[in-house]
Amino acid sequence: MISAQDWWNVFIGYNQNLYPFQWIVMGVAFALIAWLILRPSNMASKSVMMFLSLANIWNGLMFFIVIGTGLPSPLRFIQGGLFIAIGLLLGMDTLRGKTKLQLPGKGIQRNVTVLLLLIVACYPVIGLLRGHSVYQLVYPGTLPCATTSLSLILLSTALPKTNKPAYMLLLVWAITFAPLVQSPVFQVYEAAIMFIVGIYALVQFIRAQVTARKEKNTQIHS
Repeated sequence: MISAQDWWNVFIGYNQNLYPFQWIVMGVAFALIAWLILRPSNMASKSVMMFLSLANIWNGLMFFIVIGTGLPSPLRFIQGGLFIAIGLLLGMDTLRGKTKLQLPGKGIQRNVTVLLLLIVACYPVIGLLRGHSVYQLVYPGTLPCATTSLSLILLSTALPKTNKPAYMLLLVWAITFAPLVQSPVFQVYEAAIMFIVGIYALVQFIRAQVTARKEKNTQIHS
């Protein structure tokens, strides 16, 4: 296991190499999400899906494999491959048009979804409040954990017809990595957001599967 100091050295070096590209990516991400929320359409859904695809591929390739050479091998190649696989799954899904992202029109579910998106947008703010420099901040879109949070929240809006393989891989990362590694080992306490989102996404997945099964049984017996 890599030490916390060595991990932070890799993390800071990565952010230094990209800065200020992270803010541009975040701006694009939340502009697309605002489009999806305010003007839902197939084009908005596909645009957000394509962003998620590219963001996950970027994280797998650049953070773990290309720039993050200080991370332990072969683990970094496995982790990088995981995010590249997620990105490719989402990309193929986008081209086929199978997953349609759409927030609920009204009610508590819509409010919770928007609230979670706002919390993810605050990843860098939380870091600043902890006294971190801009190179120690967690940026959605260019770093794995914040991108995982963003991906799960958005993909949950398409349940039960979301891309299940990608969803499951993201769930495994969110629910296990945050409490077992990020927070206790590397002191990245912002990772608690990813864990909370992971639990939320798991609950939503189970609810969607139960509802879909009930509807199927109703159709069979009608």
